[in-house]
Amino acid sequence: MHTQTFRDDIESLIREFPEKSFIVDSRHFSESYPDAYLKINDQETMRLCGMVRAPEAPVVREPALWAAAGLFARFRKPVFVTRGSGGIIVMDDRDPCEIPGIRVSGRVDTVGAGDSALAGIGLALAAGRCRRDSHQCPNMKNLGDIGDCPSPRPRNGMGLVEQQAIFHGRKP
Repeated sequence: MHTQTFRDDIESLIREFPEKSFIVDSRHFSESYPDAYLKINDQETMRLCGMVRAPEAPVVREPALWAAAGLFARFRKPVFVTRGSGGIIVMDDRDPCEIPGIRVSGRVDTVGAGDSALAGIGLALAAGRCRRDSHQCPNMKNLGDIGDCPSPRPRNGMGLVEQQAIFHGRKP
């Protein structure tokens, strides 16, 4: 799907509308879209910054911050680095912003987590939220501010919004 022609056409579209914000989530071709915001996982961030490592090795905080800063310096566009249970790093023209992941117990199926993060970030940006707020939407922290969205209820009966409030030391 990501042929060179496809990538060129998408980048042309992005350049045609510089006043619009485009977000790219393209595991192996993120560097093909230098004029778009990046939603990228920590493993790919390290690869794009030339940090050679074993694919199964976890990416710890400091190298992830360094790599996110490197991508922002290269492209001068906001970067959203997803870090699994480590949360999300947002790098833009201000200091980096780190949002912790939601702590859950038991077995967790992470299939689609990156797509959910992209959807939340895109939803927040489309609703006019600033980049600093948009990264919180994948964790459903600000969904009440954006619109009435149902809160999924795990077996313990507590929704993600309530769990996030507790995680941040607030009453749900």
